[in-house]
Parts: sequence; C-alpha cells; structure tokens
Amino acid sequence: MMQSSSSFADMMQQKSSSLSSSFKKQKTIQTTTTIPKTRSQRRLNRRGEATNTTTKAMMMMKSRRGEDVGGEKTSSSSSLESSSKTLMLMTTNSTKTNKRGFMQKRKATMGNGGLRVSAATAMDSFSKFSALFSNLFPLWTVLSAALALTKPAFFNFMTTPMITFCLALLMFSMGITLTIDDFLRVFKKPDVIGLGFLYCYVAMPALAFVIGNAIGLSGPLLAGLILVGSINGGQASNLCAYIAKGDVALSVLMTTATTIGCIFMTPLICKLALGAIVDVNAIGMAISTIKVVLVPVVLGVTLNKVTPKTCRTVEPFCPIVGVIMTVILVGGSVAQCAEGILNAGMELQVGAFLLHLLGGALGYFGMKIFKYSETTCRTCAIETAMKSSAFGFLLASLHFPEFLVRVPSAVSVVWMAIMGSMMAVIWRFIPVEDE
Repeated sequence: MMQSSSSFADMMQQKSSSLSSSFKKQKTIQTTTTIPKTRSQRRLNRRGEATNTTTKAMMMMKSRRGEDVGGEKTSSSSSLESSSKTLMLMTTNSTKTNKRGFMQKRKATMGNGGLRVSAATAMDSFSKFSALFSNLFPLWTVLSAALALTKPAFFNFMTTPMITFCLALLMFSMGITLTIDDFLRVFKKPDVIGLGFLYCYVAMPALAFVIGNAIGLSGPLLAGLILVGSINGGQASNLCAYIAKGDVALSVLMTTATTIGCIFMTPLICKLALGAIVDVNAIGMAISTIKVVLVPVVLGVTLNKVTPKTCRTVEPFCPIVGVIMTVILVGGSVAQCAEGILNAGMELQVGAFLLHLLGGALGYFGMKIFKYSETTCRTCAIETAMKSSAFGFLLASLHFPEFLVRVPSAVSVVWMAIMGSMMAVIWRFIPVEDE
C-alpha cells in the first residue's frame, strides 16, 4: 500500500513537471514570435532565428549519430556526412530567405519615391548646365560673329521670316518666366519707364554724335552710328536682364515702350541730326511690335497663369533658348555685311564699343542718382546699352543710299551682344543686398 501511494505521488509529480515544462515552452514560443518594434530588435530576431536553425540541425546530427544515455556512439560515418549536408542546406536556405526579405523591403521603400528623387536629381543637373551655358553667352556671341565674318554663306537661312521667328521665340522664352503681378508692380513705377525712354532717345543719340566726331568717323559711318543710337531697345536685353537676375518685367515694358516710340522718335532724330528723312512705316512697325514682342510675351504669361507647374519645369530651358536665338540673330546680321565690317577699320569698332559701354554706364548711374534700387539700376543699364541693331541695319538698307551707313549697325550687333551678355554674367555673380 505504501509502495502504491508513493508511485501515485511520483506520477502526479511527473505530470505537474511536464505541464510546467510545456507551459514554459509555450511562453518561450510566444516570446520569440513577438514581432519586435525597433530595427535593432528585428536584427536580433533574425540572428536568433538563424541560431535556432543551427541548433535544430545540431540536434538532428546528434540524433542521427545515435548517442545513448551513457554517451556511446552507434552511428556510422555515412550518417555523420548526411547530417553535415543537412546543416549546410538549412543554413543556406535561411540566408536566402533573409536576403529575399531584405530585397523586397528595399524595393518597397524605393518605389515611386526613388523615381521622384532621380527625376529631381536630373533636373538639378540640367539647371546647372543651363546656368553654365548662359554664363558663356559672350563666348557664343564672339564665335557666332567670327563664323559670320569668315563664312557668311552659313547664315543664308536667316531670311526676314526667320528673323521674326527667332525674335518671337526669344520673347516667348522670357514671357513664361513672368506673371501678371510682375507687370502690375512695374506699372506702379511709370517714372522708371519714362527715364529709360529718355536715355534711349535723347542720351544715346547725343552720345553717338559725340563719339563719332571725337574719333573722326567719315560721313556715312557717322550717320550709321547716330542711327544706331536713335533706334529702340533690343529684345536680347530681356534675356540679359533674366540672366543678371534683374527685373525682367521692367525690361520687357521698357523694350515695348521704346519699340512703340521708335515709330515717331527715330524719324524725328534722323531729320534733326542727319538732315535725312527716314520714312518709317508706322503701321508696319506697329504690326511688327505686336508680332515680335506683345503676342509672345502675352502667350508666355498666360501659360504661366494656367499651368505654373509646367512653366517652372521648362524654365531651365528658357535661357538656353534665348541665348541660341540671340547668337543666331547676331550671326545673321553680321553675315549680311561681313565685307563692310572687315573694311571699316578699327575706328568704327572702337566707336561701337564705346557707344554701348558708355550707354550702359549712363543707364546705371542715371538711375543711381535718383536712388532707385540696385535691381532697377542694373535693368536700366542693360536696356540702355543694348539696341535693336538688326532693325537699324534694316532701316539703313531701306532709306540710305550709301552702303557704309548700314555697316555701323552690323558692327553694333556684335558689341551690343557682347556688352550686354558681359554685364549680365558679371552681375549674376554679384548678389543684390538689402532687396
């Protein structure tokens, strides 16, 4: 009886120990299967899974080797070899599973965000290229002029419709960088536009007259230089104002004002200064102004209003388009009278250079006297220095019988572009303070 009761007690004790051990195993399984929240915990969990896999494989090896309670070996060398292969296979599968999970997580993380990052990087690289290309504007101008002088036939494609197209595309590339608010802001400062108008049609013709007489230009060349000083501001000035980070809206309005004013101011100046009656077609001039300046700018501003995101995306292309169009226009103008430029001598080169250099200084310091902002002074300097020399060449060809009268306009195309682009590039790297 005593023996049976003790055996019963032993049975109960074994059962309770087995229950407690199974409860501990269940708790261990729950603990190991809990998903860790942090990255370091997940890394430790993966390492733990690999360790468990290795432990299981070692247990299988021991079972196949057939070790008894006393530690006696009963397995053969073949079972040991198969156990080693099993261990290697399980370890390899575990590693592949971890790698596969890592790659899937990485692909999910990249996704559309990675594409956006790569697109942004590409646009940033293109913006840097656009800035570099614009900074070399003076170099492209000189190369275009040199090509036109040595091989004028290269620019035979520059017919009148092509010139109109290039000018319109240049103005459109500036228009999409502007908003209606820019023009409303400029309209509040009509005095700035009025001063720019006076510098264009009073100061510049007088400066051309003084420079031409000072360096001793002959009659036809002097008339041509005064004609350059008497014409409207050039469309390329808007591009240079953009590169210089000036007030592009002000530059566009000043160009428009002087272009419209050219209808009556240029004939008046030529009559008073040269004694010649230059018959400028007022209706044709107005139509050309609408085609070349107003329509492209209005179209660009409208697109900027309707699709601002698209315009911001293509904005890095605008300086490149403007520079290319200006360089082509310079080459086309020079090619039409390359022989006259080569035979004109250094006096005319010096005269055209001084006209645009001193005109820029006059526009800048003329605004500084009246204490306008640095941005306004830079914009007015560029606008005053840069003339529509291609239009002057056209007027000289139509209304002056002497061939030499048109040569100063062709020379002015080169120096105007070089001077304006140099001012733009230099001011680009000089930040405007307190504005």
